[in-house]
Amino acid sequence: QEYFTEINKFKQGATVYMRLAELYLIAAEAWNEYEGPNGAHRDQIFNRLNAVRERAGLPTVQVSWGEYGINPNKFNEQVGLRDIIHREKTIEFMFEGHRFWDVRRWKAGDTQRSIVQMQITKNNDTYTYKRVISNRYWDDKMYLFPIPDSEIRKNPNLIQNPGW
Repeated sequence: QEYFTEINKFKQGATVYMRLAELYLIAAEAWNEYEGPNGAHRDQIFNRLNAVRERAGLPTVQVSWGEYGINPNKFNEQVGLRDIIHREKTIEFMFEGHRFWDVRRWKAGDTQRSIVQMQITKNNDTYTYKRVISNRYWDDKMYLFPIPDSEIRKNPNLIQNPGW
């Protein structure tokens, strides 16, 4: 099974790759948004989610949430399954740079108020660990990037994104 899918080759010789897990999770998310877990394409959602979990050696979503979850029926509701898919995507792509774009796409920026960091200092051979919480400012205008003034001058019909 391929874990990376070749998307496009550029003239410079660079190749862009997407992990197969990303395609599966994006498809599961799209099917869930389209009709939810109780629609005609229920298998499309769970087959893709469970393929990612199976590769990691984890039980299926149904078994994990049904037997061990606080809300055993969560995967049968569209909002609950959306939360599960978001969690799976966050875990699968931790430290790979996806979170920045996912938070904007999910419109979840306002829920990301603080960031917990670990500050590690070394003094001779001793390490000191300190938990640091940074508060973040969020405004809804941050879901969209500002359009550069140079582009607006080129096209007078172009309107700046709200808030910028």
